[in-house]
Amino acid sequence: GYFDGDGSICKNNVKTGTWNSNFTGYKDIILSIKKILIKECNLNNSKLQFKGDKGICTYNIGGNIQNFRLKEYLYKDCDDLFLSRKKEKFDKVSYKIVSKICSICGNKSQAKGLCSKHYHQERYNKNKIKYL
Repeated sequence: GYFDGDGSICKNNVKTGTWNSNFTGYKDIILSIKKILIKECNLNNSKLQFKGDKGICTYNIGGNIQNFRLKEYLYKDCDDLFLSRKKEKFDKVSYKIVSKICSICGNKSQAKGLCSKHYHQERYNKNKIKYL
């Protein structure tokens, strides 16, 4: 419900088809949402963007893989309780995994010779220390 009220999703780059979403609100709420989403969706630990001096900030989620994971999490147990126009945008988010092989598990790789799981685990572990 929070995303329907204080979140947004839009196509970030029409040419490449990449999507961006975000949550905006008071710092304490956004930090809690960010912590849950990093854990539940294996999202990157991106910095919060602050707006003015009143404690309002935004947590941005960029890229199709992360937004696909967010969509799966937000709507996994949801029958019909959502804002249709935002879910319709999420339904357009897709990603392709290229046919290279992951150097860790042998599955198809997404980038840098790693499958989606290992690629994001590596990025998360590197960013975890920087931003916490």
